[in-house]
Amino acid sequence: MEQDQRQPERSIVTGGAAPAPEPTSAAAGQAQERPDGEAGAGGGRQVERPFATDGEPSSSEPLRPLDLRVIRARRLEGAVTSGVYAAVVLALALLSARFGWPWWIAAGAGALALAGAALELLWLPRLLHRSWGYLVREHEIELAHGFIVRKRTLVPVARIQHIDTKQGPIQKRCGIATLTMATAAGSHAIPGLPEEQAEAMRSRLAELTRRADDEI
Repeated sequence: MEQDQRQPERSIVTGGAAPAPEPTSAAAGQAQERPDGEAGAGGGRQVERPFATDGEPSSSEPLRPLDLRVIRARRLEGAVTSGVYAAVVLALALLSARFGWPWWIAAGAGALALAGAALELLWLPRLLHRSWGYLVREHEIELAHGFIVRKRTLVPVARIQHIDTKQGPIQKRCGIATLTMATAAGSHAIPGLPEEQAEAMRSRLAELTRRADDEI
């Protein structure tokens, strides 16, 4: 029976950069890592590090940010959510006046609604744009997102089973789309891509997936 030799998905969650440990004398005798890729003086095999010591990928190519229009789309979504908050506060105020409930119920709900609206309209849209990055390579796709806890995911192209693009009414109005990828381990998405770029990436990934299946 043939064994599946395709690379599994990998996720790396980091909360900050960790310093590299000092090499011991025993480790130096076993293997030495050199920039030119040669083996160490002790004859040991070079230690491979897929990620650099500062928490960044070993590839020098930077991650690509989302399109700036994702900020506008997120603010429009936040405006809809803020409208729901306002409706709830208004309903509580009317019920408080009708049944004589304590005034602080509606006041507290109003304060929470204002704080939520400020987050939805001012902070979260820019945070979404700043905290996301992606990079499409020939054999894998790298996704990075998160502000306090940074999560990096490597999705092997050979593991992708389904690729699609989707648009909601707000995304369509802003001219952006979301690229979704389904694997056996779950689904992944890249939001905030220009429509043309999302379609081009879908076609490109479909081609790379077929090529990877032919090589297996």
